[in-house]
Amino acid sequence: MDRAHLAQGCSFNEALSQTLLHYRAAQHATTGVSPAKLMLGRELELPLHRFCPTTSHGGNPVVKARVRGQQLKAQSRFNAKKKARIPRIFPLDWVRVQRPHRKNKLHTFWSQPHQITPGTLCSLALCSVLHALGSQHDIQ
Repeated sequence: MDRAHLAQGCSFNEALSQTLLHYRAAQHATTGVSPAKLMLGRELELPLHRFCPTTSHGGNPVVKARVRGQQLKAQSRFNAKKKARIPRIFPLDWVRVQRPHRKNKLHTFWSQPHQITPGTLCSLALCSVLHALGSQHDIQ
C-alpha cells in the first residue's frame, strides 16, 4: 500500500501515515473488528467511508468469544501438527527431562533418569515444568 500512496505523489511520511491508518481501520481475522475499534471504541473515519453507510460491529463480549474461538482452533491445529499431549506421570515412573541447552555438541539434551516419588507428584507444578521443557518419560 505504501507504493500506491507514493505513486500518488505523497511524501514518504504521508504514505506511511496513510498505510498505518488503513491497517488500523481494517478488520482483523482473529478479532473480527479493527484495532481502532478495540483501542478507541469506535471505527476510524476513512475517506471512502463518507460514501458508505456505517455498520456497527459486535460488542466486547462478542469479540472476546471470537478471539477465544480462533485461539482454540489455532491450538488444536498446533497440537495435531506437533502431536502434543499432556504427559502422564505417576509415582515410581522414571523420567528424563529435556534440557533447553547443552554444554557442547557431545553432551546429550536429556538429563539422567529420575524416579518420581509420591511426595514430588503432590504439586502440578512439576508436571507443568516437565511439559514445558518437552519431557519424555520411560516407565521402567
